[in-house]
Amino acid sequence: LADMANEFRRMNAAATPPVCRVSAQPVNRSSGLRKMPPPVPVSPASRPMNAPQT
Repeated sequence: LADMANEFRRMNAAATPPVCRVSAQPVNRSSGLRKMPPPVPVSPASRPMNAPQT
């Protein structure tokens, strides 16, 4: 009976896969300056639209 219990314990240990605690989604760790393009200079319209009448 003791041999069967030992064998059962060994079988359970061999059948149990190792636990891997890695998230399914990678963690995005961006720090520091953001990669944004510089602002584009815009010249004002040569014929601006009239203000709406109320």
